[in-house]
Amino acid sequence: MQSIVFFFGKCNRHTFPALVSLSAFLVLSALDSRAQTAAKEEFTGPFPSWINVKTKYGAAGDGTRDDTEALQKAFSEIGTKGYDDLRVVYLPAGTYRITAGLTMSARQNISVIGEDPATTRIRWDGASGGTMFLLNGVNHSRFARLTWDGAGKAATAVAHQWDGTTGTGGSTHNEHADEAFVDVGQGLRGGKPHLMDAEMAVLRCRFIRNSVAGISVESFNALNWYVWDSYFEDCEVGVTNNPPTQGAGNFHVFQCVFKRSKYADITIRNTLYFSVRDNFSVGSKAFFVGEAIGQNAALMTLQKNVILDFKDPTPIRLANKGPLTLIDNVIRSAPGQAGPVVVCHGDVLSVGNIFTVNAAVSAWERLITFDDEVRSASSLTLADYGTVQSGTIQSGTEPVLPGTPPKRSRRVFEVSPGWDHNLQKIVDSAAALVGQRPVIHLRPGSYSLTNTLVIPPGADLQLVGDGFSSAISWFGAQDGTVLRLAGADRVVLRDFTVYGNYKTPAKGIVIEHGDQADKQVFMEGVRVWGANQTGVLMEGFRNTNVELHDFSHSSNPSVAIKVVGPPGQGVASRGRMGIFGGASSNNALSYEVANGGRLMAQDIWYEGSPKGFVKLTDSGVFTLNGARIAAYNGSEEQVDINNFNGNATFLGVHMNGKFLVQGEGTNANVLAAGMQFDVPNAYVNRSPRAKAFLLNSRTYAGGSYPVGNSGEADPAFIRKMLEQVRTERPLYKTASGGLTMYRVQVAQTSVGIHLLPAQGPAIPDNPACAATGTIRREVWYNIGGGNSVAGLPTASPPGAVSQLDRFEAPSEVADNYGSRIRGYLCPPTSGPYVFWIAADDNAELWLSTDDNPANRQRLAAVDGWTRPRQWDKLAGQQSAPRRLEAGRRYYVEALHKEGVGFDNLAVGWRTPTMASVEAPVVVPGSALSPFVPPATACAATGTILREQWNGVGGGYQVNTIPVNTTPASSRQLTSFEAPSNAGDNYGARLRGYLCAPETGGYVFWIASDDHSELYLASDENPAGKVRIAFLNRAVGFRKWEVTPDQRSAVVQLVAGQKYYIEALHKEAWVNDHCSVGWRRPSMSDTAPPEVIPGGVLSPFVLANGRVAPAEPTGETVVGIQVYPNPFTDRVTIEFGEGAVGPVEVTLYDQLGRLIHRSGPVRSNAPKLELDFSQEPHRRTDVVRHSGGQPPRSTAGMSTGMYFLKVRSGVTSKTIKLIRIAQ
Repeated sequence: MQSIVFFFGKCNRHTFPALVSLSAFLVLSALDSRAQTAAKEEFTGPFPSWINVKTKYGAAGDGTRDDTEALQKAFSEIGTKGYDDLRVVYLPAGTYRITAGLTMSARQNISVIGEDPATTRIRWDGASGGTMFLLNGVNHSRFARLTWDGAGKAATAVAHQWDGTTGTGGSTHNEHADEAFVDVGQGLRGGKPHLMDAEMAVLRCRFIRNSVAGISVESFNALNWYVWDSYFEDCEVGVTNNPPTQGAGNFHVFQCVFKRSKYADITIRNTLYFSVRDNFSVGSKAFFVGEAIGQNAALMTLQKNVILDFKDPTPIRLANKGPLTLIDNVIRSAPGQAGPVVVCHGDVLSVGNIFTVNAAVSAWERLITFDDEVRSASSLTLADYGTVQSGTIQSGTEPVLPGTPPKRSRRVFEVSPGWDHNLQKIVDSAAALVGQRPVIHLRPGSYSLTNTLVIPPGADLQLVGDGFSSAISWFGAQDGTVLRLAGADRVVLRDFTVYGNYKTPAKGIVIEHGDQADKQVFMEGVRVWGANQTGVLMEGFRNTNVELHDFSHSSNPSVAIKVVGPPGQGVASRGRMGIFGGASSNNALSYEVANGGRLMAQDIWYEGSPKGFVKLTDSGVFTLNGARIAAYNGSEEQVDINNFNGNATFLGVHMNGKFLVQGEGTNANVLAAGMQFDVPNAYVNRSPRAKAFLLNSRTYAGGSYPVGNSGEADPAFIRKMLEQVRTERPLYKTASGGLTMYRVQVAQTSVGIHLLPAQGPAIPDNPACAATGTIRREVWYNIGGGNSVAGLPTASPPGAVSQLDRFEAPSEVADNYGSRIRGYLCPPTSGPYVFWIAADDNAELWLSTDDNPANRQRLAAVDGWTRPRQWDKLAGQQSAPRRLEAGRRYYVEALHKEGVGFDNLAVGWRTPTMASVEAPVVVPGSALSPFVPPATACAATGTILREQWNGVGGGYQVNTIPVNTTPASSRQLTSFEAPSNAGDNYGARLRGYLCAPETGGYVFWIASDDHSELYLASDENPAGKVRIAFLNRAVGFRKWEVTPDQRSAVVQLVAGQKYYIEALHKEAWVNDHCSVGWRRPSMSDTAPPEVIPGGVLSPFVLANGRVAPAEPTGETVVGIQVYPNPFTDRVTIEFGEGAVGPVEVTLYDQLGRLIHRSGPVRSNAPKLELDFSQEPHRRTDVVRHSGGQPPRSTAGMSTGMYFLKVRSGVTSKTIKLIRIAQ
């Protein structure tokens, strides 16, 4: 055994004088890279294109009935012929009992998603030893948000085992995220002998009581399993390639927690390369055990792990040749235990570790160690180990792992294939909703573009598909760009493909203004292939960190990844790219840096025939740590360093091919350590001036044997060369934001992803905080309710809207009106602000913590009246000081109710630059911007349908209403409230559509005499309605709180979406009434319910497209034909013999606004023609019937749906018309 030992003291470290407990020190120090804000991912499904196993296949999800058949049918049909446009199976909350194994075979681009692992469980109730879910030849797919409960009987929860013939391409690029594997033998199992189940990402999963192993990879092609942020508790083994049967393959484990593993947290037998980084282990028998397998080497990196309270005195054992690299770990032995705590039968490089026993590391061959320390628990302080940042680590406890992304209700823009020409308009509409994080959902299919799709600056939208089958394809000119993000650094891209077109290649995704201080670009599971120039090109970044996890970059005929530093940068730059886990193949060149660019690639697999893997000929900093370079021709140079100016570090790399250092330059620093070469004499240094070391490396010749060290093993030099791998750690997303991409594929482009620095001024954190000089004022006239602002009908369209140039309304306007002034405040300076409000009569001032109206808080109020700008009359007019930040945007709102007499309203402030004795000043327009109401996907027409059945017995029971028969009468109501005292012994149904005015939680009430029930659907389909409130007794008029049953639970609705709503009311005798009320998200929790106004309602539409009649049925105009429908410019109304005149024709848009009126005309004329092509619309003049006379015009109408009403006397007929573009 050779040993080179260096003890040169501590590295330069920041000092912290405060003492902390050992456990707090260990966690905070060794896992300080985790002390960042975790990625702000969210769940925005389910979408209409997802198959619901309950509604589509009849799964019960009640934990009692057998759901095996229903789930299997879903898994068998998804993605097959007839279901090509359906790619996601969705499991709502419930417990799904299965009695036999489920299977899925030969599928690509499929997702199986549950509502939440806490509420959605698949439980095994079959025979002992079964496999719950077998995936054979399934690739590029996703499984998420489920709990797999083996009930102590199932051998395996989920197995990826390709049989070698089913499907195409084996099993690769799958993801398991936010799943739990409980009471099962093996949670996740991958591989059958010599077949491929590779490139698997395991994210934020939990493995509880897995009696064999949490994750087990079992074949030589079960490669590159990336395990992130997962939790293992009370398992026999956490992660292994050494199951009870023969195993193989490799994996990498990042930032996980292991508790009480009975044998070990991680085990291996068959050898490849492995990395275990930033993990936390407590109470396990051992942390890592590598069993012997002949004269073979497993390249092993253990970095920044915290290992506590292990039972075996030697928690790290590697019984093969390594080489083992130990960097910055903390290993605490129990009192009375002695060293060694690390034993390796080969070579060890140990740097910067902290132990609590002497002789901690034992190497059977070479040992290089420096900056390791032995400390007692009582002497440890934060000063002993680096800067600590708060965020995800609780002092003295285990790390707080990122949780399951929460389900959010966002405004959703649904897009289907064929809407290609509207896609930019939809993006622009979504981009305008800054602060609301709207979702544009791309259903599966192809979206063809001939012009670049641009996401504008400041947008915070989410562009989401259903997997790689949602594809945006380029059909424009060569050298174009498919998707351009013009400084949109808060955008989320998820689950879709960008094709650049190999015939006329375009750039795939261009990210402009990407280089911003304290910003990041974060990518998870992104795949880039077939770029004929560069797969990913990062140019000129000085600040931004670009972080890629589980990144696939293959078949790029030029260079896969290139990082170019900023002009004049040389070898120093803070902007950098880090690849943490990935796979690639068949690139002409995989990595290149230039002009001081910084690039680190960790845990990378490469295979292919082209010559060249890394070529460094310019300047920069490059590290490859943990890699397999499986070039098909081992005689060629795969690493070529030629006159390079900078640092190049290769650590723990297993390579087939030559490693060449050459050139006459004097500024090349090269370290190759812990290498394994598959060919003899692979390392060649032809540069007389480069500073190049080869240390602790080996070669394969019927087994693994050492290669002699080359160059001086200088600790100062090694320390410098390890700086990038020790400091540029995974950071996730910072709180200040950044572009995020999840599972996006970019293919057949010129440049796959092009990251460009800011051009011109940097984009501020909130570019929307640019005051435009006005604020929006809305007024509702002729409303009663006295002086209380609680009665403002803000859910209804206002009677008037204007813009004010300061935060002050005009005085002496009218009586009995209400107003709302709302917009955004852009503070000119940072610091404490004090606000005042003055009004006649009552008023309230609200301010949000950001630009989201849902976060508003009441600051001040007038409960009475004041004179104009009389700031100090009443208690409550003045707010407490509120700190605001310059450049940030805050939603602000004033509500005002005027009774009779004088009226006024003003809002004043005192800014941080004003003296404390100065009087308030009215907030000027220079700090204001108006609120822009979001465009709605549904448009209320102002009424809801009421149908009545007379002579209905059965007392009070709602189920006696004969809703499947024709009602005696029907009418439209202008609010969700029926007329009182309409009769006795009748039943009524009020039904239609609710257009949610805002996103958030709603509460509904029903009040009636006698019984009633209230139903609401999750969309506009009545078949999905569920009962949310009911009354089994009579209550007084608008008495909302008599029984708990008449109030619903909180219901989440999305602004602009359309929901079917229905109330059933049964009257016996004496008094009768029925009202439906609500409390909107923006209303106070103590605000009384308000009757749902007509401004958010539309009447029910029959299945044939007709609006349900608003008059007694059976009395409509007969003998009418309207054609063509859909139409472009002209529509003809033809009167038959059954029509009697005179006839009036009116046309309304979806908002109920009158577009056109014709009449009266003689119905005994042949027909009436309307022309919408030539003159301004909204005509109300008479259009004469045809008979030689030209049709009149109603031009300027947009495309969309309209309602044509033809009335004769007291009867009418309403027909839905669709106008389409020519």
